[in-house]
Formats: sequence, structure tokens, C-alpha cells
Amino acid sequence: MSDRDRPKKSWREIDAGRDRAGGSSRTPGGARPGPSADRSSKQYRAALDALFEKGEVGKLAEKLSAPPPARSMPTPPATEPAAAEPPSMTARRAPAAEPAPKANPADEARAVLRKKILAALGRDEISRAVDRYVKAHGLPPDFEVLEQALEHQKPERVGEVLDALDGLLDREKPKRSRTLAGKLRFIEETSDDADLKARAVRIRAKLA
Repeated sequence: MSDRDRPKKSWREIDAGRDRAGGSSRTPGGARPGPSADRSSKQYRAALDALFEKGEVGKLAEKLSAPPPARSMPTPPATEPAAAEPPSMTARRAPAAEPAPKANPADEARAVLRKKILAALGRDEISRAVDRYVKAHGLPPDFEVLEQALEHQKPERVGEVLDALDGLLDREKPKRSRTLAGKLRFIEETSDDADLKARAVRIRAKLA
């Protein structure tokens, strides 16, 4: 019988013959492997024989030669937002309040004299308060002060007040005109000066 006609032995039969012959089954040190190692070797051979019979040895070789799958890197945990830094001492410090502008002494004196005119009662007191104001500041473009000054005792001062009213009415109208109109009418009816009467009539007409 030629070698070609002989039945092919499986890996299991070949390994079994080697075990019986005392061949390569021994360890390098000459000691025979223990029963557990022998049993593992037989199970490994049986698995290889099964793969040969099924024709899956090539698939196994491809799996062994294939590179290992790339490991996905774990996503780093989201970092917590950094705590807000405490405001600096400069930011926490309230801006210094600007110093209030100093009042002008002349304006303060004018305001005091104006209050005295408006608070005066009777022609004598009104006349003194108006004279003090006019001496220091002149007649103001102020309807309330001029209205009160119409009760001055001197016709000359009343004439000055009428002139100031006439010029002021050319630019603006008073918020309250009833009292002013009443005082102008009083001059029309009681004054002995014909010129003052005529001017009072003309000025009162501008209030209408």
C-alpha cells in the first residue's frame, strides 16, 4: 500500500502516537506533565480536529491575525464651572458721592428777600420788603413778586412794577392770573395818577 492510499490520521491520532512513543509530550526538564495538563492538551487537540473537519481553521487564523479593535477612550466627565471669583474690594466699594455744589451766597440772600415779600402783609410791610429786594437785586422777572409789589405805597415804584410786568407778559403768561388782574383793576379804579390807570388797563388786557 502506497503512502497516498493510506488513510490520513487526524491530529488526535498523531498526538496519541507521540504520547505513546514518549516524544514531544515531555516537558523540557524531562518531567512528564500532570493529568490536568494532559487533559487540557487533549481538549485543545479535539477542538483543533473539529475545526479541521468543519473547514474553519482559516477563519480562526484570520481572527488571530486581525488587529485588536480600537478601544474607545472614555468621555471625560464634564468639568464643573469654576466658581465665580469674589468681587474685588474696588468693585464692592460704592462710588464716592460727589460733593454737593456749594450754594451761592448771593442766591441764598435773594431767596430770603423773595420769601419776605411773599409773606408780607399790609402795604407798609410789603413796601419795605420790596425796597430791600430792589436795592440788592432790582425787580425780578417773577410774576408772584411783581404782583405783590403792585401794593407798594409809592406811585413811582408801582410804575416800575407795571413796566416790568408789561415786558414779562410779552414773553410768557402767568400760571395764575386772577389775583394779578384784580390788583390791576384796583389801580384803575383807585389811583389818582392817570398814567398809572392807563398802563394798568393795557397790562390787564394782555392777561385776557
